[in-house]
Parts: sequence; C-alpha cells; structure tokens
Amino acid sequence: MTRLTRSPELSGEVRRVQDGFVIFTEPVATDETREWLIGNERDEWRSVSIPLSPNFSYELMPTPIAVGTAAEPRAIRITIGAGYVGFANHFFSQVLDESGELLGEPTAVLEIFDRISSTNVSAGSLDGERAAVGNAHSGEWDPRIVLLDRDGKPVSDEIHLLETGDRPLYRCFALTGTAHGVVATIIDGDTGELRLLELDAEGQVVQEATLEGIDDILCPRVSVDPSGIFVSSGLDVPSFSRGSARDVYRVSGGALDLVATLPEPPEGVSYGWALGGDVPLVSAQSQTGLRFAERRGTELLPLEGDFTGRLIPSADGRLFVANVSPEDSVIVEVSCAPSAP
Repeated sequence: MTRLTRSPELSGEVRRVQDGFVIFTEPVATDETREWLIGNERDEWRSVSIPLSPNFSYELMPTPIAVGTAAEPRAIRITIGAGYVGFANHFFSQVLDESGELLGEPTAVLEIFDRISSTNVSAGSLDGERAAVGNAHSGEWDPRIVLLDRDGKPVSDEIHLLETGDRPLYRCFALTGTAHGVVATIIDGDTGELRLLELDAEGQVVQEATLEGIDDILCPRVSVDPSGIFVSSGLDVPSFSRGSARDVYRVSGGALDLVATLPEPPEGVSYGWALGGDVPLVSAQSQTGLRFAERRGTELLPLEGDFTGRLIPSADGRLFVANVSPEDSVIVEVSCAPSAP
C-alpha cells in the first residue's frame, strides 16, 4: 500500500480532479458558506470557503461538481431557476473559483420537473473538463441529461434516456464520469431493460447499449478505466444477504458483452469490479476492510494490502481509496503485491 496523500481534519465527499482531489463539506441550513479542501499529489493541501447560494434549499444537488485541476479548481453549483421569469423549472449552473467568486452569470442548462420526489443526478468527467446533470420524475417527466463544460455551459443538447411522452417508469437512474465525458444508465420499469448511453467530450452519443434480465432489486454498478466501461450485476451484496449472478459486462460496439462471472464470495464478503485490462482487479469488501484480488482465468488471486474507504477512479487508470473522517482523513493509491502462499 502506497500512501499518496493525507489531508487535515475535514469530513466530506472526495472528488478526483486533474493531479489532485477536492473534498466538500456538507453544510446545514444555517451555514452561509461551504468549506472545501483542495490537495495535490505532492501532499499539499489548502482549505477555502465558498458562499452558498442565497437560498440554500434551492441547491438541488447535495454536493457541487468539482471540475478543473488541483491548481485551478472550480465548483459547479446547480440550483433551480426560482426568481428567473420563464425559467422557474430549470436547472441553473453557477461556477465558482476557489476564492468564491462567481465566474460569469448563472446559466439555464436543463428544463426539469421540480418536485422533492424528482430524481436529480450529476457527475464529473475524470479529467475535470466536463460535468453532467440529469432530472426525471416517475410518471411525470422523462429522464433527461445535459453535458456541461468547466464554465457550466451546455456542450450537448438535452438528451432523453427514455421516450414515453413523460409517463416513465424507471429506476437506477445514474451518471458516471468517464475519462472525458459521462455514461448515463437507467432501467426501464416497463421492460426491465437496462439502457446505457455514453457521451464524449463534445456531447455526442458515441455508444448506446441495452441489456435485458437485470436484477429486480439491485442497481447495476458502472465502472470506468482505460480498458473500457464495465457494468456489474449483483456484485455489491454480501453472500449471506442474498444470491446474485455476479456478472460483469463490457460495453463494446453498442453491445454489452459478458466478460466475467465471478465465483461465489466467502461468507460476509462482497465483490466489486475495480479495473479491467489484461489482468482485471476485483475488490473484496468485508466488515474488516477492503482488499483486492487479481482475476486470472476463472480464479481470483488475493493481493497484499488492507484498505478502508471508497474507491476513486482516475482518468489515467490509477485507482485510489479515500477514507475521510474528522479524525484521520487519508487518500491512498492502490498498489498491491501478490499474497505470500
């Protein structure tokens, strides 16, 4: 295990940007600012505060989208258009630099269905150059997304994942960052079919794929690395909870190709697909921590190294684990060796 960075005491969600990380705090309604911590891979950290929007309740995304680099980070804040004549039911993007200064005027980016029961999703590309937001409401508003640049301006048109005449049934609506764009996934509640769209940096749909027979309880997990986009079915549930297929698919040429079916995990352990490539890396999560194994053929070869925290992918294919708490906030790069026989 190679320790890469260690932050001061600050809890929050870790976001990867070029050459570093951003951690945002979670403010409460009485706060006037949101603190964020910016660190590079030389273990140099700085803490700054940015103002919340005038009415914090209108920030529909719980955490800003981090874009840019560790040297010049930006935060894209997503609000609704209350107070803007003709734009009340729209997402607005507001971009702030680390001084808290607004960079340009708020921009209307997506027409939405504004209810507390709506589904709102967001993600940033792994290179820090793009972000995406989406909105949907069951039975009222078809799922739709838009890709933004680092200035919070739309790069793509409004893109619908389902076309039902605004009467959709859906679940598992999600966005996942790729190296330069995003992947959108959703399960059609009428057919049980998974639909996947990949947008490139220009906002063009470069891949579409569908998959039938998705588990009716679990949401599929999407992971991205330089070897491709992978969709995992039933990998995050411990074996004592319920059985699962543990199938892994790779997006290729408009199809989802089955590339692996993992073995039954030990009692109390759940598997996750961490990295693809010639020798795929599989995570094994248990109550005692997080470990990794190489997949060679149909076998899993355990690797040395114990980790705690959440996996953070990187545009260059590296993998990090972030364990952020008030007592001991640590980000490490995953570097494992084969276990001794």
